[in-house]
Amino acid sequence: MSALLAAPAAIMGVIDDADPLLKRPTVAGGVIAGVVRPMCVLAALALAMLGFVLGAPNAHADDQTQIDARIAPSLVYISTSYSASVLVPAGLIDANAHWVGPVVVGGTCSGVVVDPSGYIATDGHCVDSTDQENKQSILIAIIRGDGFKFAGLAPNMSDADLQNFVSRGLNQEWPIEGAVASSPPDRQVQVIQPHGPGRVITEWTTAQVVDFQTPDNEDNALLKVSNVPTLAALPVADQVPPPGTAITTAGFPGDVGMSMDQSRTQPPSYKEGSISSKQVQPNGAARTEVSSAQTNGMSGGPTLNNATGEVIGLVDYGMVNSMTGQEEGGINFITDASSLHSFLLKNGVHLVAPRAPAQPFPWIWIVVGGAVAVVLLALPVALVVRRGAKRRSVKPIDGSQLLQPVSAQPAPQQSVAEQLSTVPPQLAPSTNGAVQIK
Repeated sequence: MSALLAAPAAIMGVIDDADPLLKRPTVAGGVIAGVVRPMCVLAALALAMLGFVLGAPNAHADDQTQIDARIAPSLVYISTSYSASVLVPAGLIDANAHWVGPVVVGGTCSGVVVDPSGYIATDGHCVDSTDQENKQSILIAIIRGDGFKFAGLAPNMSDADLQNFVSRGLNQEWPIEGAVASSPPDRQVQVIQPHGPGRVITEWTTAQVVDFQTPDNEDNALLKVSNVPTLAALPVADQVPPPGTAITTAGFPGDVGMSMDQSRTQPPSYKEGSISSKQVQPNGAARTEVSSAQTNGMSGGPTLNNATGEVIGLVDYGMVNSMTGQEEGGINFITDASSLHSFLLKNGVHLVAPRAPAQPFPWIWIVVGGAVAVVLLALPVALVVRRGAKRRSVKPIDGSQLLQPVSAQPAPQQSVAEQLSTVPPQLAPSTNGAVQIK
């Protein structure tokens, strides 16, 4: 029995003496492999997830529905009215010159919130009381009436005579003044926001005209509403993106408003398109040509870069066919981004920061992480297989050679070759199932 218990010690002693390194692959190697493999897997997963961390917040560009929804809370519907009288020269009514009026005319435009504290950007011609279109409207009202209190000098005048009257008034620069002598027409600007999420200005509110540029210049204007809660503002770009950039134009088309239920606040319209070109007017004022549809009433509405969400200009005007007098469809212009940006900063507007641009899904990081994972997992496996092959290359030891009686006294040390060359005694089973040495 003592010999059988001593046999394992003898076996281990032979193996240790034969090659001490053969013991480590079975113990330390297993520990290393058990630690390294999970670490490799975690490292590979970390690299793979890096792509999600870097790209997931902006993985996909917004669709058109999301773009429109982001614009809506910042849109403003603008109504401007002018009250003025006209000095009609002698010979048209009678032998004397007459101040005729006052008449009230007006129109609608669009605008966009650019500062949460109540600043609204729109076109200059939407609030310019001396604009040629406003003068023309005042002269027409003198003849046809304004639809309010002034009945008109000749409501039934023919269109040809009316056109001749208006042309004379504009060309001869008849005085058109407000209630105060030598003052421009009196102006009133009111704003309201359409129904929808984020609506703050829920009723017609008077807006102050902070500053504006004339239509033949940069044609930008800045309004200010007071005593209103914080508004949702859109960022304004400081330069025009390149041609081909996808854009969205928003505003309140006048023809749509006139044909629908006017007791309701008109919902905005959204038009998709792209930047067509960058142009410069004869007076040096920059404009951006766009393919998005525009029409009367949308003037001053924002045009946004779909990718960044920044306002890159305000709806300005379309080309008019000189032969027919009709607008050329598809040839439209917005104000210049850099000019609008500078104009707003000059007037103390605190512009909001643009959101992070959309980025493509980070497939490259996923591929790199997966490849690294394969490599890192393959290295430990190859190492284990190689060590296993090395162990199998060692000549196997006959266990029967090691089951020799072990004396109480330590036996003299023998070399591995001498131990392996010793012929062991024969083993035979006993009648009670135990192994006995014969």
